[in-house]
Amino acid sequence: MADLKDGRIIEQCNTDALNHTGVLSAENISLKGGLADKSWPEVTCQLGMELAQALHYAHGQNILHRDVKSANVLLAANGTAKLADFNISFSSEVEGDSPEASFGGSLAYMSPEQLEACHPAHVTQPTDLDARSDVFSLGILLWELMHGKRPYDDESVTGAWSEMLTAMVGLRHNGVGSPPSKP
Repeated sequence: MADLKDGRIIEQCNTDALNHTGVLSAENISLKGGLADKSWPEVTCQLGMELAQALHYAHGQNILHRDVKSANVLLAANGTAKLADFNISFSSEVEGDSPEASFGGSLAYMSPEQLEACHPAHVTQPTDLDARSDVFSLGILLWELMHGKRPYDDESVTGAWSEMLTAMVGLRHNGVGSPPSKP
């Protein structure tokens, strides 16, 4: 599949998955909006738009996802992106819920504010987070989808917990630099 550098990779993965499960026949399902015929940047934009719409809907319901990452994106049989796994989300509309309850997420996809809220000595708290943190995480996810790796070299960060969080916040504040020349 390495030679598929466009939407055909989505088509092939869906076909393989459907044929493996035997639940549906891949021949009976077409990819949404001609996804298989799109370039990889167009595929990234299409999936990004669908995920942004999902976040917009969640945020409109006063729900923060707090763990937007590639592992929490599912592809429907027709190639539509679905945002999943709201187990650490927060909603101000749920009685008894608090931003501190089930607070967490995946460090590599966190905004600087969310990383600071994890830091025991930092003034930022889970109550300070808003929809912008989810949007930042979506940006990391889309960078990874487009370029095959995340924009920050978090793997190089070592040390104690608080040192790691501080270093990761620093990486995000320094920006991402130039993207790779090709997707």
